[in-house]
Amino acid sequence: MPNRDPSYHILLAEDSAADVGIVRLALRDQNLDHVLHVARDGEEAINFIERMDRDRKQPGLDLLLLDMHLPRYSGEQILKRLRSTERCAQTPVIVMSSSIAPEDRDRAQKHAALIYFSKPSRLDEFIQLGAIVRDVLMKNTRRDAESPRLDGGFA
Repeated sequence: MPNRDPSYHILLAEDSAADVGIVRLALRDQNLDHVLHVARDGEEAINFIERMDRDRKQPGLDLLLLDMHLPRYSGEQILKRLRSTERCAQTPVIVMSSSIAPEDRDRAQKHAALIYFSKPSRLDEFIQLGAIVRDVLMKNTRRDAESPRLDGGFA
């Protein structure tokens, strides 16, 4: 049976090639019809967001997967830029971080990130990110126009 999901556009801002590979596996594991755009540093992520915001012919950004600690621009700077755009301001964000520092969680929550995913050391636990992404995309697709954001995943 063919996949009936719409093609989702996901921006992954991640500087670890290994983590990029695991995210690809996690998304493939969920059979999501998606296009994964990878930004290897904060500058690439901001440039991508700005291009998407300017070009109305481009499909919208459905999700940002964001490592908070990137070269060139931090995750917080990327979130600020995302939230200041016209087209991408309401894009759901899942922060992926190996940091357990409360201030990192606070910065993510301050800029309306939906979920703070602590990168686990075990592959099978990291692969669970795919199900989280699927849930966020499905809920976001079905949400009411008046609901600008989903309930957060912060404990």
